[in-house]
Formats: sequence, structure tokens, C-alpha cells
Amino acid sequence: MNQAFIYTLSNPITNAIRYVGVTRFPEAREKSHLRLVNTKKGRWVQSLLTKGLRPSFDVIDSVPEDEWQFWEQHWIQVIKGWGFDLSNGDNGGLN
Repeated sequence: MNQAFIYTLSNPITNAIRYVGVTRFPEAREKSHLRLVNTKKGRWVQSLLTKGLRPSFDVIDSVPEDEWQFWEQHWIQVIKGWGFDLSNGDNGGLN
């Protein structure tokens, strides 16, 4: 069975989690977050890059690929519950 990976992007100085996502290919996804994108997350990443920093990319869970929507939503809610101000544009689970 194929796996999907739930990951976070964090501030490399404070370790505050700022984004939760899902991917089948962590290395490629990490690199894709470094491209200029005009979203809340993209502007945050760009603010780090202009300071010579990169967000920390951490895989926090490996889940069955056909269950990724549930687990992404779960982790977003858990991490928000811990008090982190996420830059996710939604509550996860969208294609």
C-alpha cells in the first residue's frame, strides 16, 4: 500500500509550526515550498528566504495514501489546538 506523509513547516529560529501539509514525495515537496507564491504561507516563506533562512521541513506521520485527507485534517486541528498560528488556507483534506 502506498503511503502519504504528513509534514510541517516551522520557523527555524523559534520552531513554531506555521504550516501542515501532505505529500507522497517529501523531498520534492520541500523544494517546491521555496518558490515564490502569493499566499499567506508563501509570503512567510519568502520573508525567511530574504533573511537567508529556510523553513524547517519535518515529516510527522506516515499514513495510508487513501486516508490522507482524514489525517491531514486531524493534524491541522491537533496543531491548532496546541496554539500554533498556522498559515494553511483551509482545514486540509482538499485535493
